[in-house]
Amino acid sequence: MRVNDALCALWVMGCFLGTTFPVGCGGPEALKLNPPPLFDEENDGPDIEAEIEPALEEPRGNESAAISLETVLIGCFAFDNACRPLQGVTVSSGQGDIAVTDDTGFVVLPTTVQADTVVIKFQKAGFVTETKLVNLLSGDAPFAEMVMRPGTASYTLDDPGDGGTVNFDRGSITFSPNAFEGMNTLAMSQLTVKVRTIDVTSNDILTAPGDFSGVDESGANVWLNTFGMISVELENNFGGPVYFSKGAKVDMELLLPETIEMAEGTVIPAWHFDEAEGKWVEEGEWTVAPWSRHPEKMAARTTVKHFSWWNIDYPMEVTCIRGTVRLCDGSPAVKTQVLAAGNDYFTVLAASTDEDGAFCVLARVNSSVTVSTTIFDGTSLLTTAETIKTPSTPGTCGGENCYHVELSLPCEGEPGYTDKKILCSR
Repeated sequence: MRVNDALCALWVMGCFLGTTFPVGCGGPEALKLNPPPLFDEENDGPDIEAEIEPALEEPRGNESAAISLETVLIGCFAFDNACRPLQGVTVSSGQGDIAVTDDTGFVVLPTTVQADTVVIKFQKAGFVTETKLVNLLSGDAPFAEMVMRPGTASYTLDDPGDGGTVNFDRGSITFSPNAFEGMNTLAMSQLTVKVRTIDVTSNDILTAPGDFSGVDESGANVWLNTFGMISVELENNFGGPVYFSKGAKVDMELLLPETIEMAEGTVIPAWHFDEAEGKWVEEGEWTVAPWSRHPEKMAARTTVKHFSWWNIDYPMEVTCIRGTVRLCDGSPAVKTQVLAAGNDYFTVLAASTDEDGAFCVLARVNSSVTVSTTIFDGTSLLTTAETIKTPSTPGTCGGENCYHVELSLPCEGEPGYTDKKILCSR
């Protein structure tokens, strides 16, 4: 990932991660969750007045805030990929709470929670369904901002009872005969297969669900280095859900990045995204083989029993990067997102600064990593980045083996928030 990409990545990740929000994401630290105006007052554009009070007290030190069953208000903004407010986006949580954005692209989603995080889903006909993990322990009122991309590629499967193969730009899905329930009904006479893949070599990786944390087959928590992701949804002839029959077999093939070299037969763990927990869960494996359509390229193949987000990942050994972020006057940059973007691997991890401007972020050991941050000072985007080589010794943020880096933001930056050029630069 190039430095410029990392800076753009930081801006988007600050918005997409949903933990502690930089001011540039419409963060409540400076705006008190009055969402930023989309137009100048001179243009008589819409002005958003909704104010959301913080729902949780800020945890003290490293203590985990105990969250009981309660209703939390989450401010949600949706834009199209031209940065225009997007009306009619259905925003929902895993708890069944639903709201719809207005003509300013904004809605307040009351959601009942009893955990540290909640997964927010953005849906609108003609657009990719997006999800974002929102951290409720930031001490700020939760806020979720999403750029919606034009819809997933859709394919038709005629006579689904006979099975068949759907080919898309970066792979294929093959259904076995009699893979679905209710095959003798009119609703199942034809299926729509919706496919979305993520190019992990680009900033598209920032639209991935979750934060690259996972749970392996042993139940251990791990951090993941991804090589590709795919989401598949099925609809019947009437737009309703489709259910696999018992023992159904569905084979998936996904093209691997050309920048990596893997031998045929290499086995990589497979992971699906658990929306309720906001984590990747190990289930099965991928096997590297020549791509069926272009054998000179390598792909990964797996067999699945259900559809959701699927990921090709190895758990990675991590170390820690500690440091501080300061404004140009030397004062600490408080509650600012910091990214650690791999240059020789694909994962991007994030952290947030505390009241002293200090942070600790994880990254893969013995790797080239760009550490960067971006804030909005009210008129300009201020960005800074430094590329480092991480230690070969594993480390945790509670340990002593962290690499140290100091980040200083410039006094002047690039205008960007009002037209959201940075947010839409993906």
